[in-house]
Amino acid sequence: MKKTSFSILLTACIFALASCSGKAEQTTVTETDSISGTLLSDSLIFSSNCTYFFTIGKNLFLSNALQVEDCAYRVVDLESKQFIDKFGYFGTGPGEFFNQDFAGKTLDNDTIYAYDITFRRIQVLSRKEKTTTYQYAYSLPVKTKDDTYFFNMRRLENGYYVGQPLSGKYPFFILLDASGKEAGRFGKIPVIGEYNEVIDYMRLTGSLEVSENSVYFGGDSFGYLARYDVNDRGEATLVWEQYLSEPQYKIEDGRLFRDIKKNLEGFGGLTTVGEYVLATYSGKLDPGIKGILEDPGATLPETLIVFRKKDGKELRRLHLDRRGSRLAVTEDHKTLIMRCYDPETSYCLYDLEKILSNLE
Repeated sequence: MKKTSFSILLTACIFALASCSGKAEQTTVTETDSISGTLLSDSLIFSSNCTYFFTIGKNLFLSNALQVEDCAYRVVDLESKQFIDKFGYFGTGPGEFFNQDFAGKTLDNDTIYAYDITFRRIQVLSRKEKTTTYQYAYSLPVKTKDDTYFFNMRRLENGYYVGQPLSGKYPFFILLDASGKEAGRFGKIPVIGEYNEVIDYMRLTGSLEVSENSVYFGGDSFGYLARYDVNDRGEATLVWEQYLSEPQYKIEDGRLFRDIKKNLEGFGGLTTVGEYVLATYSGKLDPGIKGILEDPGATLPETLIVFRKKDGKELRRLHLDRRGSRLAVTEDHKTLIMRCYDPETSYCLYDLEKILSNLE
């Protein structure tokens, strides 16, 4: 009972808050263009608790959290813009969810992997025939050396899982094998020059995305972006990293505190498509408690940046018509989906072909 209570408290904290190396090419692209999107639908009401989402085909899967809905997942047809399916139940037993993150899927879309943040397990769901309903198949208990809780987790094509822990010491990421057992650790703590001093990673969380066997990470509180590649032996290599702004912070007793008068907020969401990485970026100062109370979305990103995968070079900046965060791309690579908050929680659709046109 005590463990469950702790897990629920931890979930609330999380919810309140995704050998050869090189520096990414530091090319600053002036934000000159704006891009407008279309709200998914004025008639659909989206819960603010649908924190995680992903696409399969032309359908949007919304992952409900904290038992505020009658199902764990809801499915939206992006063509008709209507809810068409729902599946999954809340609870603590096998096949039940409490606060699940999308960890990945197979190339044929027949299997999806969900990481249950609260209960530290990977749930494997199989598609019911060729429908949009997925049924519980089996669970993989996550086994690490120190019973680490993860902020998010993603599955690579080679079967490894990479997770971002909430506490610990250098290295920053934990690699799990196909059975959910720790296979190694890699990655520097994403604050310049600091490694072993920081043990509380809550201020270092960010967006985690994978493409094939490459891992992309963008910091929430700092404008840090990096790519690692993981081979079939579980060996990770830093390909490139960069800061869009220099971190401003101090460290006390293993905890990191931002200098809100100088530090610029980082990334709200990442996704990949083809040879590009797309990210929502804030670059704003934290207005403090008073400012947040007056405008809860004050630090949310209003800029979309396109980076080149192979070297991290920045190619384009676009001003968004709405403030938003997390991103996803439809499988036909025609539509970018952003979770947005103006004037209320919804999802905005953007023409991806227009965003990527005439790039270098």
